[in-house]
Amino acid sequence: MAGRHDRESNEVTRSSFRIYRDDQDIGGVDFWACRTCQYVLLGEIGLVEAEQNKGLGRRVLERLRNDLPGYRWYITLAKRGSETFWRRLRETHPGEYATGACPHIQASL
Repeated sequence: MAGRHDRESNEVTRSSFRIYRDDQDIGGVDFWACRTCQYVLLGEIGLVEAEQNKGLGRRVLERLRNDLPGYRWYITLAKRGSETFWRRLRETHPGEYATGACPHIQASL
């Protein structure tokens, strides 16, 4: 389903998680993970229109949460139209997916 590409600093790793179907890139998400604070800042999850509203975004986040257990999850400002998606995730994971980032991630942006 996906591939990951990482770029590291001392504390923060910037990664890109891509989603493929039949060898075609259909979307993905960029994210920054701080090992010191155990925070993850997610960029916007982007999917081609034909693949939206099929649960792929939720499955990608479940996979990333399994890859980074114990981390707190934050988002950049949600783009218009994705508010319902993030609200549902906050209901599933109370206290997660608020806007913001730790100072190490802020410094690396």
